Amino acid sequence: MTDGFAGFMLPLLPLFSQTLGFGLEATGFILMVSSLTSSVFQPVWGVLTERYQRVNYILIGLLVAISCISLIGWSPNYWTLIILIGLGYLGVGILHPRAMTYAHSLGKSTSGIRRENLVMSVFITAGTSGFALGPLVSAFLVTHWGLKSTLFMMPLLFVGWALFHQIDRPFLKTLAKPPVSKPNPRLTGWEIRVLALLSFVAIVRALILVGMDSFMPFIWTEQGFSLMWIGVVMAVASIVSAPISLYAGHLSDRFGERVIMKVSYLPCLILIPLTLWFNGIGSFVFFILLHALIQLSMTANMVVPLRGIGHHKNLISGLMAGFSFGVAGVLMPFLGRLGEAQGLTNALMVLLFPMALGTMALFFIPKAIFSRNR
Repeated sequence: MTDGFAGFMLPLLPLFSQTLGFGLEATGFILMVSSLTSSVFQPVWGVLTERYQRVNYILIGLLVAISCISLIGWSPNYWTLIILIGLGYLGVGILHPRAMTYAHSLGKSTSGIRRENLVMSVFITAGTSGFALGPLVSAFLVTHWGLKSTLFMMPLLFVGWALFHQIDRPFLKTLAKPPVSKPNPRLTGWEIRVLALLSFVAIVRALILVGMDSFMPFIWTEQGFSLMWIGVVMAVASIVSAPISLYAGHLSDRFGERVIMKVSYLPCLILIPLTLWFNGIGSFVFFILLHALIQLSMTANMVVPLRGIGHHKNLISGLMAGFSFGVAGVLMPFLGRLGEAQGLTNALMVLLFPMALGTMALFFIPKAIFSRNR
């Protein structure tokens, strides 16, 4: 549900740009704010949740996200829109580190270490499915009833509250509780190096996803496609990614995370330019393929440091999932400015450079981390 609200605004950005009168650079600033609040601060939330063991971080994050994102259609100006989006995405950021730690711990406690990939895949698939529904729902509502219909999502506050109170909270506290006799040790130099490389790989993935998801709707709008068409394409891209994310855990267990990560990244060097060179249906197809393939390695990127390092799990979860998207968001105003100066297609083509660097970084990650604690 929370990830659904994270994707809710994306197809609406061209319409907000027209109605509130701002350009690509200002759009990039919105993306930066949303990433700062939802992603860059996730390691901070990870540290806080390690120190203060409160299960209601999940409830707080969910309710804040729903209440603020539901109001974005009522924004009278650009700055109100930024405030609502910033607060809404802050809710998304509060929830994720603790939720991912629960998922990882659940895999160990119920299925053994070799099922961590599977359980994390289920968690990521649920998030991807929610993210897929967000653009579809927002496009449908706004197409039929206008921007102010985003308020129709507000009743989900009560649904979120009800779902939260169905969770076995004593069991979650057991999952979240760190071993009393084993406090978190300091990270070694080798572990810091591994985290830096894996974080860079995650940042590259986030940069491609955020950049393409955020600015391709502008290109498709210029090509004459309707808001509903764009919402459907973005939903299909995430829907196709969901079963791939689910199966990625099994593939990682069978072939190894190192192989899966390389298979995920290498084809994207071709799919990015194909998405931009083709118009209409061709662009849609390559966009969906790009989305699916780059998501293939997300499970491995999270499980490898969580399992291989084995401590500071909330911090690592925040780095791999949240911080990476935050860094990507910070770069969006520069990508928007480049789009205004050189054309959006040329600006997005620049993403090939970090994609190539991220692919190269995979070959420098120590092999030992992939087999550690298996």
